[in-house]
Amino acid sequence: MFDQGIDGVLNTTKLMDEMGIMHTGVFPVNSQGERHIILEKNGIKLGFYTATYGLNIDKSRKRSAFEVNQLN
Repeated sequence: MFDQGIDGVLNTTKLMDEMGIMHTGVFPVNSQGERHIILEKNGIKLGFYTATYGLNIDKSRKRSAFEVNQLN
């Protein structure tokens, strides 16, 4: 998403929200959103956590409005 800048993040997460698709990995700074998702169906639980090792944009200039699950 960040390859397309903040607009890419906003457009993608908005579309996923409108379609009822749960997502994780990127979220607004200071949001109360979960960094992971747990789904349960028929007594079976699945957990999802998404992260990236690196980004090809400058954090301080391009993504100050969002946090990203990032592996260091």
